[in-house]
Amino acid sequence: GTDTDDYYNYFTSTEDNYLITLGLRGSQGYAVKATTAGTVDWSISFNDINHPFRAGAKGASNQIIASAWTDASQDQKLVMIDHTDGSIVWSTDHSHCMAALVIHPTDQSIYGAGHGESSDTYTMVVKYNATGHMLWQKRLNIASVDAAFGLAMDKDGNLVVVGAHCPACDIFDVDA
Repeated sequence: GTDTDDYYNYFTSTEDNYLITLGLRGSQGYAVKATTAGTVDWSISFNDINHPFRAGAKGASNQIIASAWTDASQDQKLVMIDHTDGSIVWSTDHSHCMAALVIHPTDQSIYGAGHGESSDTYTMVVKYNATGHMLWQKRLNIASVDAAFGLAMDKDGNLVVVGAHCPACDIFDVDA
C-alpha cells in the first residue's frame, strides 16, 4: 500500500511460490499476490467490501478465505478469493467479527473465531461449509467482554481458541 493507514493482517505462501497478503487499503478490503522476490502479480482493492480483511486461511487448492470486519455493530463479509487472479469466488454476509480462521484439511470446512454482535461482546466460534454456508455457531461465555484473537486446529481436528477476557473493559482498550 501507499497510504499511511494501509496495512496487512494476514500473510501466507502458496504452493507455486507466491505470497498472498490481506488487509486494508484506504477503507476497503485489499489483497496482494507477489513473488517471493517482491514482484506483484496482482493487487486488488474490493470496492464492495468497505471493511479491512482481519483474518485469512488457505485451502487445499490455494483458495484464500478472508474475513472482513470493523466492529461488532456492522455487517461483516466472509469471502473466498481465487489466488490465481484475485477474483471473488463467493461472498457471504455474517454478523461475527472473525479475528482468526482455519480450514479443515480434508473437508475444507471453515472455522472462525472472534466475537459476536450484541450489546455485550462475547467469544464466538463459527463453522461454515466449504462454500460459506454457516453450519453452527457457539458462544463460549456469558455476560462479559471477551474476544478470541487466535485459532488453531490440532491433528485430530480439535480447535484451540485464544483471546482476552476482561469483564469490565472495552476489548479494544490497549491497556486491557
